[in-house]
Amino acid sequence: MPDFEDFMKSENDSIKSKQLNILLQFLRPIYERQYLTARKRSVSEQPTVRFEDLWALMKPGLLAYTKWEGEWLGCIIGECSKSYPVSSDQIEQFWDVEYFILQVHWPSDEIRFARGTLKIDQYNGEQLITSLPICPAEVYDATDMGVRRRELTERGQKTCQLIWESPRYVYHQGRSLNKDKRYVSLTLELSTS
Repeated sequence: MPDFEDFMKSENDSIKSKQLNILLQFLRPIYERQYLTARKRSVSEQPTVRFEDLWALMKPGLLAYTKWEGEWLGCIIGECSKSYPVSSDQIEQFWDVEYFILQVHWPSDEIRFARGTLKIDQYNGEQLITSLPICPAEVYDATDMGVRRRELTERGQKTCQLIWESPRYVYHQGRSLNKDKRYVSLTLELSTS
């Protein structure tokens, strides 16, 4: 709660500040008990998280990794909300994690935001954070020494190069962007009609 505490220091004389300070005194023990224990688990050698603590891990604006159609992508976590059973058919709770990715619209060479949502079903005990369908980058980078980040950065640079310098690749023969390093031969027919 550092942002909140900074606000409290800057607004000490106002009535609002005093009221918020009372709220902070009430919330601090709850916050510290839940958040700090979740944080300790997430920075351990084998980072784990309990289902109840996913809210502390999936912070809005955080860089994360997820798989989409079998490919790893870098994304930004948007919102994380817990869903409760609404009918007798639905017994278990789950977390909906909204994320944003950059999407290349090839016909127009535009880069746009795309939004997705992942569902994390309820589980018991602790689970490795890296086994979740979406994983904060700081946690994953600590476990693989930044390998995934470098691979995604390199792939992004290649994609940008293809978009910005597409005329150079009209007669491309060489490696594709895929990890399996297939060789491709492209010949594009440019029509003026």
